[in-house]
Amino acid sequence: MKLFFIKIGKAWNVLRRDGFANGGRRIVSAFFSLFRFVGKGDILFVTGGVGDSALYRAHHTAEELELQGFKCSITVQDNPMLSGYAGKFKVFIFHRVLFTPNVAKLLENIKNQDKEIIFEADDLVYDPKYLRDMDYFQKLNSLEKKLYENGVGGEILSDPYVKTCTTTTTYLANKLSELGKKVFIVSNKLSKKDVQIAEKVISYKLSVKNKKLPVNSYPLSNPGNRLPITDNKNIRIGYFSGTISHNKDFATITDALSEVMEKHQDVELFLVGPLETENKLNKLHQCRSFGTGQSILRVQIGTEVLRSRDSRSAHGRRRQQDLFRSDLGRR
Repeated sequence: MKLFFIKIGKAWNVLRRDGFANGGRRIVSAFFSLFRFVGKGDILFVTGGVGDSALYRAHHTAEELELQGFKCSITVQDNPMLSGYAGKFKVFIFHRVLFTPNVAKLLENIKNQDKEIIFEADDLVYDPKYLRDMDYFQKLNSLEKKLYENGVGGEILSDPYVKTCTTTTTYLANKLSELGKKVFIVSNKLSKKDVQIAEKVISYKLSVKNKKLPVNSYPLSNPGNRLPITDNKNIRIGYFSGTISHNKDFATITDALSEVMEKHQDVELFLVGPLETENKLNKLHQCRSFGTGQSILRVQIGTEVLRSRDSRSAHGRRRQQDLFRSDLGRR
């Protein structure tokens, strides 16, 4: 019953943040993901949700593994049939999964069958001492905070049975290695769909350049977010936020961004995903915000802002600001 009320609270927060149209679509997508068919195979990815993090760390990784001959399936931790999947796969990868009774039962069944468990981490949310400093945790209600008190999947990571981890960066790999785990770095990758979108945009640009198509005759059906993709005069900066936990990280470069954009009117900023920005950016006409899932934007942006893992320290914030200014200075 407690988990039910937590889900209701999360759904309400999504509706408040994304609106009833976009938020409603996300909630419906999350609901139907509970009942997605899961057949037999080699590897099962268990994720905590259906957002961008799950997209890159589960769906895209599974797609790559299938190209190598492995049979993969993906499900969410709230799948009511979850505990029965232990006999269907050889390897189980847990990504941002909370330690619920349903998950605990699956883990027990996996261990009883002596199968492989891999802990997947793309952030420090598994460690409660870092999680408590994040905006994401501060916005949780009291019931949600109770569920997160040991970190996201911290109980899974601390289980001595779990000996292998995958992660995104050397920094995180070192952190996980300190816990005695064997760690493999698996970088985020584009999906086949992303590559197809990029190829269409590139083909379109070449056609316009060769006068075969008129300017701004778009090859992709996404009229709500059309951009003049043939205009190369401006410098486009993109920040793609997967979760609301990135507010503090993005704030470390707000001053530098404002300084650059006020000085250079040809610099544009595109913010994609859940992110709260400060007034100093909102008042700038070059700043534009978009919802999640805007794949086409990635191939239209010249610079992506990446988070610094030590951005919570004063030294880290200063270093990130200096790197950002120097990078733009070379363009």
